[in-house]
Amino acid sequence: MSFITIKKTVTKIFSSLIIFAAMGIQASTCEAVQVKKVVFGMDIYPPYVLMNEQGQLTGIDCELAEEAGRRMGFKPEFRIIDWAKKKELLQSGEIDGIWSCFTMSGRENDFTWAGPYLGSSHSIIVKNDSDIYKLSDLNGRSLCVQSTTVPARIFEGGYKVKKTLPVLSELVMFSSTEDCLAALRQQGCDAVAAHEEALQSTVDGGGYRFLDEPLETVGIGVAFRG
Repeated sequence: MSFITIKKTVTKIFSSLIIFAAMGIQASTCEAVQVKKVVFGMDIYPPYVLMNEQGQLTGIDCELAEEAGRRMGFKPEFRIIDWAKKKELLQSGEIDGIWSCFTMSGRENDFTWAGPYLGSSHSIIVKNDSDIYKLSDLNGRSLCVQSTTVPARIFEGGYKVKKTLPVLSELVMFSSTEDCLAALRQQGCDAVAAHEEALQSTVDGGGYRFLDEPLETVGIGVAFRG
């Protein structure tokens, strides 16, 4: 992500946080703006969050958080969390916010949000030699998703979409998208659903392709206690 794009995106985040504070919607959000250190719960989710060779967290969301901190006078601390327990960790105060390619859609009332600062599509990839090309081709096939994510909620029935969903033979769930991709490589499933950006490097590496249509288009935001 270019610095110009980061500046534009951070401006959206900054504006959202100031609006929340000015309206007094959530005291915890105001506190998050004022304190010197803000702990953000994250998940390894390239290209948004990844670990570099020095063992430091980096990626799009880390860059955005650091730029937001520079502008707003706080120091972000990045902490990898059990993604399935993100809401509990936020409510308990162990983390101050969730910033990790976090979809707002369908969770609008669960948190106090800053955003959306980016748009994203949840998409599905298959191997190049697969006979699956569109969503309906997944009828009777297995799909792998990361637990508690939007694709998981869609196929579990907790998130409504306008599309007609296929009847899967199996919905396979793992704790990370990397585990899902490993399952696809090892023929443990027929397809994987996740944020398109998180799947792009796998497609770019060859041997895999996206289905003709995305599963769902969503907005990404930063979540604070609701």
